Amino acid sequence: MTDNESSWWSTEDDRQYANPRASVGERVFGVLVLVYAACVIALVTIGGATYWLLKVADPEILLAGGIAVVVCALMCGAVILGLTYVNAATCGPEYDLPPQSTGTASLIRTRDGVLLHAESEGPARAPRTIVFVHGLCNDMRVWHHQRAALPPGHRAVLFDARGHGRSEDGGLDHQIPGLRVLADDLGRVIDETSPSGELVLVGHSMGGMTIFALSAIRPDVFARVRGIMILDSTPGPGQDAVWFGIPWMFQPVIWVIQRYSAAVARIAGLLPDFMLRVLGMGPYLLAMRCFAVSGRSHTALSARRLTARMVYETNPRRYAGHLAGILEHDERRSLRYLAPIPTTIVAGEKDRLIKLSSYDGWLHVLPAARFVSVPGGHMSPLEQPDTVNDELGRLVGQGIPSHRGFRQQERAPLMRYWVGRFIGPHSKSSIRSAR
Repeated sequence: MTDNESSWWSTEDDRQYANPRASVGERVFGVLVLVYAACVIALVTIGGATYWLLKVADPEILLAGGIAVVVCALMCGAVILGLTYVNAATCGPEYDLPPQSTGTASLIRTRDGVLLHAESEGPARAPRTIVFVHGLCNDMRVWHHQRAALPPGHRAVLFDARGHGRSEDGGLDHQIPGLRVLADDLGRVIDETSPSGELVLVGHSMGGMTIFALSAIRPDVFARVRGIMILDSTPGPGQDAVWFGIPWMFQPVIWVIQRYSAAVARIAGLLPDFMLRVLGMGPYLLAMRCFAVSGRSHTALSARRLTARMVYETNPRRYAGHLAGILEHDERRSLRYLAPIPTTIVAGEKDRLIKLSSYDGWLHVLPAARFVSVPGGHMSPLEQPDTVNDELGRLVGQGIPSHRGFRQQERAPLMRYWVGRFIGPHSKSSIRSAR
């Protein structure tokens, strides 16, 4: 594979990407058209209603009704702001930022010239290297707990994906399907930092998707992989697995969000930074509580604060293209490269970004997989650090009984999901895999 290959990202069978993805710019134009149409309809409706009311209603009644509407609107706004900042107050004034890392920093240049910030720590001659890949709107800080508890004798490599953390901005070419640009970046990081020796790949959310995409374009890397840990992620299809916590009966709402979320992020990114942050951390903390982190324990609150801080520091324009790539992502055809490798799948029971039921569609393809369901939401590395660290230690120690598939270790996620709907939440002991 060389840089001058125009189709380095293509594989023998890419039928799932037969329809090219629209660019973010095209989606922005679509959003502007929809907003314009909505404004016209609203003006016509309001104008017509006002004209009719002036014709048939008493002016005093109209005045009283107008005052009532304004008061209700102000009260609703005050309640929303109050809930936002009460939530921020319950999380405390500090944001539990991890201390500065002590690893060896380096810059990795991608195929298109973007510089990625990478760090490595541990014995330079370690026989095995653990490569950590973070998710959307996060950076390497998400691995704070895992980095502090590395298995003895192992080396760790962490990096910030393009457009995140201390790496340079770099969009995803919409002509390259899914997240294969990020997968190529991951391949470059591995080539530069760990050109030899055994590998263990650990990916969270978008990072897990990046690992799946890497298996499609760089199956040669997996000849050295001795273990894989996927947290709160999916091989695809992204449009089916990503649900934003919205019930299926509101499918049109999900469709609109999926189609135009990248465009809205790009438009929001055009605003000055102070406008995105003028309300402080409150709105970000509330959003993380709704979508990313559940629970009220000290660990959950710390996870919410750190996750909100990472999102707060990431301008939407940096990840707009990543959103579109996530929703197009579908690398199920390449799961065969992972099948012989011991794999641990960790999923948050209350994940509002990746459907718990979506795991049923692909886990059977990985006979060496161990499925572990944990209490909490989408941020398992921060919400359940002890469980994740234990599973990582088990994985790198080759202590996984690979002949026992996940189906023998616990009930299928879909069955657990529907049972939970009728009999209530699971206890911690009932949703963890057998140890």
